[in-house]
Amino acid sequence: MPPLNPIYQPVAAAGSPQAQEFSLASVRAWTAAIENSGTATAADIAAAVEVSTAQFAPDLAGQS
Repeated sequence: MPPLNPIYQPVAAAGSPQAQEFSLASVRAWTAAIENSGTATAADIAAAVEVSTAQFAPDLAGQS
């Protein structure tokens, strides 16, 4: 049987470089919005960025 097309493998797709780049961009956008809202401390935002990046863009951690 031939290997499955990646489009049918959601876990593999979620870990793709393209998905991770999209996720990192999303984290950056949410970070800016929350910083501008003044609803969270810098420490809370930093912790959220770390956790979110580790989950959704693990290969890009440290680039946020």
